[in-house]
Amino acid sequence: MIVKTILKKQDPIKIAQAQKLMVRELEEHDGVGNYIAFVDEGEESYDVNILLKGDDVSAHSCDCKRKDSYCVHQLAVILALSSSASSKNPPSGAKKFVAKSKMKESEQLLLSIDPLDIKDWLIELFKTNKDIELQFVLKFSKHDHVYQSKDISKMLNDVVISVIGKRKKIDAAEVKKIVQLWDKSMIPVWEFIQLNITKKDILILWTALVNSLYDFQYKYNYGGTRVRTFLVGCYEKLGIAFSSVHSDIQWQSHFYWLWDEMWREGGNLIGILDPIKIMYTHLSEQRKVIFASRAKKQLEDFLDEGVIFPVEIDDFFLDVMIDANLLGDILSYFQPKPWENKFNLKFIYALKEIEPQIAIDFCIKIIGQNVKLDYNLPYLDVLEELFVKFNNLDGLAGIKMDKFGFYPNIADFIFIMEHVDDAEIKNRFRSNVLARYRNSLNDPLYVDVYFGILAYEKNYKKMLEVIDYNICAYALLKYWDLIYAYDKMKFIKAISNNFHIQYDTDMDEVDLLIDKIIESYDHELLRLLFKPDSHSTYLRTLKGHLFNRLEQKN
Repeated sequence: MIVKTILKKQDPIKIAQAQKLMVRELEEHDGVGNYIAFVDEGEESYDVNILLKGDDVSAHSCDCKRKDSYCVHQLAVILALSSSASSKNPPSGAKKFVAKSKMKESEQLLLSIDPLDIKDWLIELFKTNKDIELQFVLKFSKHDHVYQSKDISKMLNDVVISVIGKRKKIDAAEVKKIVQLWDKSMIPVWEFIQLNITKKDILILWTALVNSLYDFQYKYNYGGTRVRTFLVGCYEKLGIAFSSVHSDIQWQSHFYWLWDEMWREGGNLIGILDPIKIMYTHLSEQRKVIFASRAKKQLEDFLDEGVIFPVEIDDFFLDVMIDANLLGDILSYFQPKPWENKFNLKFIYALKEIEPQIAIDFCIKIIGQNVKLDYNLPYLDVLEELFVKFNNLDGLAGIKMDKFGFYPNIADFIFIMEHVDDAEIKNRFRSNVLARYRNSLNDPLYVDVYFGILAYEKNYKKMLEVIDYNICAYALLKYWDLIYAYDKMKFIKAISNNFHIQYDTDMDEVDLLIDKIIESYDHELLRLLFKPDSHSTYLRTLKGHLFNRLEQKN
């Protein structure tokens, strides 16, 4: 929307409020037309961003979070931009625009006081306010320092002390402030690490950083995940720094040293492994091959030594071996882990492509260990796929039997009956299925299974016997031809005596059933069988519906 239009549409009172606000450090940022500023309102200050394309405001934001289309802070910046644009020196590049007439009293004092007096005052202030002292140091200190591990520990600890002193309990706002100050204080450290990433001393710095963060988590009582998120961010920065070494020869040498350092006795496994995992994701394909070769050799050593690692570590190794197509070469290292379905499935999905028989054996082993049947389904799917592939019909029938409770269908039932050799197992399975679905004939899914079995066995007598108040119109319509051909008189009597319309009955299917009955039987016979009695009305029974339909035809 055009700037003039925006201002014209605003309430004059709101415009007046915006004109009274202080706009500070208005500057163009990240390209032409992207303006940022601080707007002061009382004791609060808000970040405002206005994106201009010519005279058009294409985007705008303010961290006051008010729901107005344009809050007073955004209007203050737009007014400042509008005023600058109308002057002879419109904003360009990184030029700042400060409303001089709106200068605060504190700013006026700062300009009028002798600099030596300000220095003396700051020295006294720093003695009682460590937070301000720390922010002053972070802002104005030179960043050409050669960092040592003690510097990292002190830097992080000083931030904590500046915020909470010697207290052990921290609230959420204080944790947020600590993490924000850590971010600022670590900027020169990360620059130093990036420049010196191939030096072995960097690992000592990293260990100091990780240990300091772990100490903080153990020492202080706080809630939330900000510190953990900060640590993960550190993993990301170090991992990217490792992977960004330009020379392949230098990178390989440094990587080998890091790898050996990680696995040496007493090494900081978790502290180095997490950044190395991130490094791996940023590597070129050529470097990933070198990485995987080294990892494979390490796994061979672990196998000889009988070393077993938790799933988090083996899961990473598995990803690397799968990516490099080396899983078959180091297969004996990996084993399914009890109750770790995510890892186990990843392993088996890869394994079935290279060693299908071992994948089958592992699936059967895991199914035997699982407590909840739901967990077995993906392993049964793998077994089904492999049994189909190798034409193992007996094994496939067993899998279909295990899955039948989750996915009942008549096609699988027939397959089981025709391919299970053990008569006792087959008969027990049949009896359980029929018993399970006998009283669920109001559900089309179970109707298809139950009546499908009876149709497969040509047991039309049983079909007639089970027509009771539970039967749904869908069942009668689908198997009409079979039952009608077997005994049409018993069929229509069973319907007239037993079919009930209930609260969840599908009335569209009832209408189709009535049409089918009227089409198939003599109307006089139907008037006798479906004549409403004292217990049936048009609204509640099939008799009422059908008899009314017959009356309408005459």
